[in-house]
Amino acid sequence: MGCSTVGTDKSADPISAGLERKTQQVTIDKIGGSCVRLFAGQTIDAGTVCFEDIDTNEDGWADTLRVTYATKDGWELVETHFWLGTRMADMPMTNKGNPIPGQFPYGSGNITGQTEYYFDIPFSAFGMDCPGPMYFFVAAHAAIRKPNGTGGYLTETGWGEGQRIVTKGNWATWFAIWITCTNEEPPSAPGCETAFAYGGDYATCFLDLDLDNDGQGDFNRWGWTNGPLAAGNYEFEIWAAAGQCDLTKGTHVGTLYVDYDGATATVTYDMHYSFYMDETHLYVGNEKLARNEKGEYTVAPGQFPYKYDLDGATYDQFVIDGLSGDIYVVAHAVVCHEDIYFKDPPLPSPDAHVGMTVTGSVDYYPITTTLSNVPVAPPEEEPYVVYNGAWTGWCADKLNYVYLGIYYSEVHLLSSYDMASWPADALADPRLDLEWDKINYIINHKQGTGNEVQDALWYFTNGLTPPTATGQAMVDDANANGDGWFPTEGQNMALICYHPYRSTYPAGVVQLTFIEVDP
Repeated sequence: MGCSTVGTDKSADPISAGLERKTQQVTIDKIGGSCVRLFAGQTIDAGTVCFEDIDTNEDGWADTLRVTYATKDGWELVETHFWLGTRMADMPMTNKGNPIPGQFPYGSGNITGQTEYYFDIPFSAFGMDCPGPMYFFVAAHAAIRKPNGTGGYLTETGWGEGQRIVTKGNWATWFAIWITCTNEEPPSAPGCETAFAYGGDYATCFLDLDLDNDGQGDFNRWGWTNGPLAAGNYEFEIWAAAGQCDLTKGTHVGTLYVDYDGATATVTYDMHYSFYMDETHLYVGNEKLARNEKGEYTVAPGQFPYKYDLDGATYDQFVIDGLSGDIYVVAHAVVCHEDIYFKDPPLPSPDAHVGMTVTGSVDYYPITTTLSNVPVAPPEEEPYVVYNGAWTGWCADKLNYVYLGIYYSEVHLLSSYDMASWPADALADPRLDLEWDKINYIINHKQGTGNEVQDALWYFTNGLTPPTATGQAMVDDANANGDGWFPTEGQNMALICYHPYRSTYPAGVVQLTFIEVDP
């Protein structure tokens, strides 16, 4: 007793029960809410008949009406019958206008003893046209019973609360409902969004697909299928929250790499900084879309053949064998954003003077920066991340000089993130007004030789174009991914070695440099 089963549709098999409800958008006309009382014998409140719309194929649109009968106070269901339509005249009736529940299109059969039962009725079965709202007449009948205390049962006819269908005789009632369906994305975890790979000229939005050639779109969910792809290597952008396939609404969160040799496809997800994945779903095949268990095309990621549940991954890879010919790729992910707040590491006071000697070569980088007289943190404080000794250094000022082997005694060590702590002369020095986030990105994403790294840094310090493709690649990478970048565990921070203006030095200034420290 008390179990719940799915109903049967005498004219069309309803969609199976137990699928996740999308959103409640069914309202009882003139009453409000989404439930009516189930009356037994005209006056006894024996339970409820409730309505909700659900999204059975996870495409973002409600597509099915769920009708739930529930009894209370000891009443049990014996049988249920349900009808809805756009005209009362279409309800099965006798010549005198009395309804014939046995001829209603939705019936439970014998469910004696159950206290809850529901039908799932596809919108297509009764003419619901999304997004609505649409108005429908409803008649909800039930045969119900209640133990009488002597081993027998009191039996009654039940109807969903409403107006009488005929004024005399049969007390059967009808009411009306409004149904509205939405195309909102299914809810994700806080800070998370659905994301799809966008293949540029290879991409076709789901909204534009007409696979049955009826002149109308087949799907109401955004996302892209990418193809046809011949053997080759491809690089696609991954976009999150790009509703209606509008990139201006979305966020570029990563890159999808597809390496296909004609038989095997290696598909790699790679997230941008501060984004991570909780789930990935992938389709790769010769058709434009995956097919579900019924053999129908689907854009529901949960029905894609390849999937992983992840835990904050920034990288994921699938290797799909047994392929041939041109292929299509649909790549989905649930992508989350981590709000990263950089905590400046423990450093000596920016007003302190330390000693600095630079060694190395004017032709080969990086340089070696040796520090001396670096203050030590008080015993009650966390040790400073910088101390006396040799450090990897880089130049941040192409137009001035630091003399190799010369000892400079008035150097200030400045955080490249905590500008508010800088002394006044540093704040006023235009040489320090740089994109330090991108400079920090480069020293943590080096490519090529040390000279090529220095060339990429000079682009951001002095606007000089790198002479090699590798140097330019680092610049492009930093421009694409370095905006707002912070180092995390295991990465380095640029610690600025700033020497203020002194008339005793050539040109009055010492070349701006910085060292790499682990914060």
